[in-house]
Amino acid sequence: MVVQLDRYSMLIVSKYFSYIFDYINMVFVCKKFKEIPEMFHFNPISVSFITQKYFPNVETLHLYTEKDKFLSKYRQYYVHYPTPLHKCIKLNQGKRVICPLRTFRFDSQHYGCSYKDANIFLDKAVKNTSAKLTAMDCSNIVKFGLSCFEYNTILVSITLSSNLYEIPDKCFFICTKLKEIDLEHIRVFGDYCFCRCNSLSAITLGTNIIKSAKNAFNEVTSIKNVTAPGVKS
Repeated sequence: MVVQLDRYSMLIVSKYFSYIFDYINMVFVCKKFKEIPEMFHFNPISVSFITQKYFPNVETLHLYTEKDKFLSKYRQYYVHYPTPLHKCIKLNQGKRVICPLRTFRFDSQHYGCSYKDANIFLDKAVKNTSAKLTAMDCSNIVKFGLSCFEYNTILVSITLSSNLYEIPDKCFFICTKLKEIDLEHIRVFGDYCFCRCNSLSAITLGTNIIKSAKNAFNEVTSIKNVTAPGVKS
């Protein structure tokens, strides 16, 4: 039995096309599909200065890769790839740019930026004592990079996001002054992630842990209180 798609159904299908030629061929398949590209208010695929004409009613230009260009005339822009926070701030000078994946590292490029405006910490983002902060509110950070706080001997306390699910390898390696941490939402613990955190005395664990390296808490010798809400003793 041959099944024919109506225009609305084809519109849904076309959202998953990968190349501009897919849309060009679709228009030639049937007359009722001719207006589908005009129905998009965002570009479903990457477009160039030349191919943008196939989606004449786009209001929000979506940039899917770093190779995509910020073409002029659009009301706003939506960036799908991770973007440094300092660049997000610069991009929003003169135009509206939505950057849902804002990366951060304490370095000269991010001087004057607040880490709280980011949601991803890059590898070694707060390594050593670059932040010079004894307490950090990371309730907006949903991902830590490798060795994120490695050798940070100033950090005493930190608040984690309920949407952070992994503590990667050597994340808090030798954070010698870190005293306690709530890990209730963490599901994955990487290698040496809390190794040699000698002052760590209290931790809170969750019930959804799916993977933990054997050496995650290697040489952590000051633990006195472990809390696991929902777990019966």
